[in-house]
Amino acid sequence: AIVVLVAAAAGIVFWSRRRAAYADILRAYGPDVHPDTAAALAAAGENNELARDGLWLRAHERELSERFRRQWVAVVNGEVLAVSVSAENAWKAARGARPDRVPFVRRLP
Repeated sequence: AIVVLVAAAAGIVFWSRRRAAYADILRAYGPDVHPDTAAALAAAGENNELARDGLWLRAHERELSERFRRQWVAVVNGEVLAVSVSAENAWKAARGARPDRVPFVRRLP
């Protein structure tokens, strides 16, 4: 019973940290981040390729918004792999092009 209680408590702490990380991601990148991108960021932390793609997207947001205003953009390794009016279509196209990487998918303002 004690082992189960400790395991449950550890699960709650882990879930609480993941939720906090997810909330931090939404604050950092805005609410228009694909849920799978946000979940992958929450699981991986800040120092990874996906986070760098998010920073790249933020740095190039103005020029991309001029071309792709209000569309979903999928980025991998600083390269725009897909653009769509649908989050799921951008996600699927990017995953099809690079199945080895989680794309950073975000809706541009």
